[in-house]
Amino acid sequence: MGCKRPSHAWLAWLLLALIACTGFAQELSAEELSDAEASLEEGLYYSSDYDPSNETAAIATFPFCVCDDYRCASSPYRIQQQRPQVGSVNTKLCYTFEYLGDVPNPTTCYTKMQTHLEKIELEVDKKCKPAVIGATLNGARRTFYYMDTFPTGTLRVTKLNLNAGNASGALLCLTITNNKASAGGFDCTSPFGLYNNHDGMAKYSLFESSDHRCCPTC
Repeated sequence: MGCKRPSHAWLAWLLLALIACTGFAQELSAEELSDAEASLEEGLYYSSDYDPSNETAAIATFPFCVCDDYRCASSPYRIQQQRPQVGSVNTKLCYTFEYLGDVPNPTTCYTKMQTHLEKIELEVDKKCKPAVIGATLNGARRTFYYMDTFPTGTLRVTKLNLNAGNASGALLCLTITNNKASAGGFDCTSPFGLYNNHDGMAKYSLFESSDHRCCPTC
């Protein structure tokens, strides 16, 4: 059984509700930006376990997928964000994978993902879709998809082919154009611009295979 995604009718209703109930995000103040940068330097990420109560709740929020296990603790991997590599034309946002090792009483998904990690999805701002132009793993190109049909953007990188033996130190990089015009004047080259929450902290899901039974979200 594959990953269940919401129908277009459901998405239309959900998006209208989202617009009605929420406002536009305000720009970070200088103080908030300083606090966020400090958190980023310390390597802080979302780590609360996401565990939707039912299928409706699951397809309403990132990663917009029905899985057996969403718990961050069910992933044997974490990612650590690196400093942006700013070039004259493009910027690279990179992440280093960390393998956590064996743990007492591992979940089924923890054990499965030790054998194979297929893909990663990041919750991102939909405005940045035109700005992200490439993805690599250890310097080799990887297929990526920037989906904007859900309430928030989802950036998916596939064919990671990582496991307990080769994940630690693996470097995933996203290439983003410095041309703000591509995103309607919006700057997507920093973690504060790219991620949907605009707080510099990456919210991501990891998937063990195309079966999508496990999608721990951190």
